[in-house]
Amino acid sequence: MGNYLKMADKQRILALLELGWSYRRIQRETGVDRETVARYDPRREPKPAKVPTGPTANPAGVPTGSTSACEPYRHIIEAAVAKGLSAQRIWQDLKEDYHFCHGYCSVKRFVRKIKHHRPEVAAVMEHPPGEEAQLDFFRAPVTLDPETGRWRRPWIFRMVLSCCGHSYEEPMWRRVFVTGRLTRILTAR
Repeated sequence: MGNYLKMADKQRILALLELGWSYRRIQRETGVDRETVARYDPRREPKPAKVPTGPTANPAGVPTGSTSACEPYRHIIEAAVAKGLSAQRIWQDLKEDYHFCHGYCSVKRFVRKIKHHRPEVAAVMEHPPGEEAQLDFFRAPVTLDPETGRWRRPWIFRMVLSCCGHSYEEPMWRRVFVTGRLTRILTAR
């Protein structure tokens, strides 16, 4: 969340603006920066957008602005991305095969844009209840051991059911080894 004025401060600034006070005077009175005061001024006109001047194309003949230098090579780049080639490799191929005269960063941005618009395929794992679970052991932060009253780092046993994603966690104060498909659990001291 950005920095916004509290409602009382905003109303106070609006009231002072209605009285015709300048931004500097309101800043001295309230302690709020005059640029912030200007943001809340309802009479303030937005700044005009900058319009580029001069020719609309660069020396290579590719239009500037929102069009990428890679746009003429879109079909080639999309095919290379589909093959799994990296942006670095695509850039090198464009330079060598098509005499591409732009930098690597333009190809990298274009490839990123293509990959972003391409839907990711995710494997869906469907298992009936009780069929499969994922197990994990990891060290927890230092915690008070209820049995000994000492501060220790317990092992955490975590199991996540594959059918629904429900998880179960339990602290274990002794190291536990799991072998096979949970056929036996050995406790080591």
